[in-house]
Amino acid sequence: MQSRGKWLGPPLTACTVLAALLVLGLTSVAWCEPPAPYSEEAAEAIRTAMEQVRSSIPPPPQDVSVMDQTRATLEWFRAGYRAAGYDFDATILKVHEDYLHQRLAEGEIFMGNLMVIGMMVKDCETARVDCLSLFPPNVAQSIRRAMALRSAATPPSAKEADDEIRPRWQEFLQVLLSGQIEVALTYFVPQQRARYRELFGAIPAQLSAIAANLATIGFISVDHNQAKYRARRMETIQGNVQEITYYIYFQKIAGTWFIESF
Repeated sequence: MQSRGKWLGPPLTACTVLAALLVLGLTSVAWCEPPAPYSEEAAEAIRTAMEQVRSSIPPPPQDVSVMDQTRATLEWFRAGYRAAGYDFDATILKVHEDYLHQRLAEGEIFMGNLMVIGMMVKDCETARVDCLSLFPPNVAQSIRRAMALRSAATPPSAKEADDEIRPRWQEFLQVLLSGQIEVALTYFVPQQRARYRELFGAIPAQLSAIAANLATIGFISVDHNQAKYRARRMETIQGNVQEITYYIYFQKIAGTWFIESF
């Protein structure tokens, strides 16, 4: 429901009310559904459910605060997870507790949520608002501890990052050359896999050429969990041969470097 002066948010449900009571500390922790397992089947079910519930979650106006935007995003996630049979807050708690105890996992549920929540909190910190107050207290505490652990980690040197990234990149190119698109996608950050699945699926005959053109990459910079590389190739543009530079971005998640984009 939406009024002219203030966005009132998505419609209330029993689970929404329970989440609000948890945030306010007026009830003990009791999840509506179990946390999502770290499986591709669960990730696919959640993606499908989130698309289905999107139309039932009214978007906030463009000019609302970062806090209201974050609230709307979290309610969409909660509704999508609930429709898939899982509890979003329970999943976020499990992900961050597993990270804190070094129970690291592959897949979109674990790594994708670590990344999404991390970016969300950073955006809120920039806006000087406490978006973690939108989570149940125990979940917020777990997120804070995990982010503190990540921030305290010593940034890798250029050589350390390069020694880890180059073998991963060469593995990715070999998999791409063999035509194993689904395996190649596991080298990307979770939120980019759908995009590159569509891209690679549309140009299967060109994958070997892409891999060959990107075989030699040059290191540019590294900053904590972000790294930037370049690949150069000669191309003919309007009859003129020119050197074109392509940039490749990597992100480190839970100790492993993944391709963010190229």
